[in-house]
Amino acid sequence: MFWQRNHYTEDYVRPEHVYTRAVLVKYWEKVRASGRHGYRSRPDPSCVLGTEKRFVLVLLPIERLERISDDSQLVAEYAQRRGEFPPGFGELDDGFNGWFVNLHDGNHRCCAAEQRGDKLFPVFISLYDYRNISKFLPELQAEDARHWLS
Repeated sequence: MFWQRNHYTEDYVRPEHVYTRAVLVKYWEKVRASGRHGYRSRPDPSCVLGTEKRFVLVLLPIERLERISDDSQLVAEYAQRRGEFPPGFGELDDGFNGWFVNLHDGNHRCCAAEQRGDKLFPVFISLYDYRNISKFLPELQAEDARHWLS
C-alpha cells in the first residue's frame, strides 16, 4: 500500500486522507455558493488552492490562523450555530513572529469558532505545507474529510 511519508516526523498520511485538486475545487464551489460573501470572492479556485495538486485536512490551533473578518454580525450569527464548521482553505506563511497559516477561505467561520471558544479549526492545506507544519506541530494528523466532500 502506498502511503505519503511525512519527511519531518514518523507519521504517514493515509492515501484516503489525501485529496486531489479536482475534488477540492468542487467542494470550494459548493462552500462559496452557500456563503453570504461568496459573491465577493473570485470565481477562480486558484486564488484559494494555488497551483498545488494534493491536499489534506488538518485541525489547526486558531491562534496560528491569520484571519480577517469585516462582518461582526455574520460572525456572531455563525457563532450561535452548533456542530463543526466546514473547513477553510489555508497556506503556510513564515512571519516575523513564527509560522502561521493564512486563511484564503473560512475567515468568518474561523472567527466564529474562536468567539464560541473553539481551540481548533479545520483547514485544507497542501500536502507540501502539511510536511512543513509538521516540523512545528509533530502531533499534527491528516483528518478524514469524506463527510465534507460528499
